Amino acid sequence: MELTGEQVAAVGRKIYEGIREEMEENHWGELVVIDVHSGDYEVGEFVSRRSDMEITNRLRERQPDAFTWAVLIGHAAPYRRQYGRPGMIPVHPKRRAPDD
Repeated sequence: MELTGEQVAAVGRKIYEGIREEMEENHWGELVVIDVHSGDYEVGEFVSRRSDMEITNRLRERQPDAFTWAVLIGHAAPYRRQYGRPGMIPVHPKRRAPDD
C-alpha cells in the first residue's frame, strides 16, 4: 500500500499515541522507529543519524518491508535545523521539557 508523507506521519502518530505513556515513562529521550504497516517498533538511544539507521535496521530484521516513521520520545522531532549550517542535527535527547 502506497502512502503519502502526510499519511505515514498520521499513522505513525496514531500508533505512537497508543504506546506513548509507556515510552515516555521508560524511554524518555530515546528514539522509537515505527513500522506504519505492522505497528511493530524498535527503541534505542539516539545520539546521531547513524544510531537512527541502526535502530531502523534492527526493526527491519523483523520487518524487512517496514515503512517507517520515527519520533524522539518526549520531543516534537528527532532533528532540528541549525541556521547557517547545512543539514539537520539531533536535538538534545536527554533534556526533559519543563513540567507545566
